[in-house]
Amino acid sequence: VDSPVIWFSPPTINTRALNSDEKRIQMSEESIESIRQMYKELGVTSSVSFVLDGPSFTRERAAESFDGVNYPPSTMDAGAQIIFNALDWVMMAAPNSVEVDLYLPKPGTLSNPYLGLMMICITLIGLFFFDSYFGFGYLGQFVVSNDTVSPGELYDQAFSPIFNRLKISQKDEREPASSSFHGADRHEMAQLLGRSTSSLSRRR
Repeated sequence: VDSPVIWFSPPTINTRALNSDEKRIQMSEESIESIRQMYKELGVTSSVSFVLDGPSFTRERAAESFDGVNYPPSTMDAGAQIIFNALDWVMMAAPNSVEVDLYLPKPGTLSNPYLGLMMICITLIGLFFFDSYFGFGYLGQFVVSNDTVSPGELYDQAFSPIFNRLKISQKDEREPASSSFHGADRHEMAQLLGRSTSSLSRRR
């Protein structure tokens, strides 16, 4: 089967990091370099589709090889990235490669303006009618005659315990933000300002 072949040339050997004298003799960088030259003379590198030259991305990081042969994942990820970058033309250069239709539709050709308008209307209904179900929450009123199932009424029932816990009446909560500066909020602001000025005077 005519398939693309990628050849990984042995990476740079950190001879000093090898854990035995036998390995330092048999697996030294000089010995592996002679093997690389033998691969070239035998035509191995010229008969494959792509050659990942190990010394090209490990020569500068030989000191990171903890056992003389293996490298940390960050270094090997660089070699994997080189292979992935070469796949686009390695696969296309194969004799039996299947041509891929790379036609992409233009932006907007798959859109539907009516569906977009429908989504805008549903979003506006959920926003202005306080209904997180985009208007379907009002369907319960056709089944139950009580008005408390309305999303607007459910809003008051859901947040009234929180308002009571914070000692905030729903009337104050519905008032504009400018009116909140009068009364208790204004008193709290005065206390905060007094504490800040006292802390500054102590620092001085």
